Amino acid sequence: MVKKLIAFASQRFTSLTKNDSVFDSGLDTPNYIFNFLDFVLWYQEKHGANRGIKDTDFEFKYRNSVEHFYPQNPNADEGHEKLPPEELNNFGNLCIMARGHNSLRSNLMPDAKIKEFKATDQSLKFELMQKLAENDGIWYIDQINKHSHRTNVI
Repeated sequence: MVKKLIAFASQRFTSLTKNDSVFDSGLDTPNYIFNFLDFVLWYQEKHGANRGIKDTDFEFKYRNSVEHFYPQNPNADEGHEKLPPEELNNFGNLCIMARGHNSLRSNLMPDAKIKEFKATDQSLKFELMQKLAENDGIWYIDQINKHSHRTNVI
């Protein structure tokens, strides 16, 4: 039964992602892609992958809102600039969360999002984004592209 469910989930993922541009659709990126990625990350971590994510702390929850990690409307008064749309809506800059969390942090900068909300309460993709931002000391175009590349090879 489990193998059938995984096969079904994989087929659905394949049908949703026939067009690669679906990944970089910003808020229109299907939630299923993020949830499936979390499953794959969790499954791989359980079976020996070592990305440093806390699969034992992770809970599958109803997450239904796509969030930009680097915000759509950063505070220009604080010296933050808007990203070009292709970077802003890149899969590497997107994660999924509960709608209530999204409304609480929509325009916070990544470092503020990390400080305010525990990664283990979020998606595994969010946790990977947090780790990259903390390791590099910044979340900007290079980190977005690096994370996008890493999630494409999973």
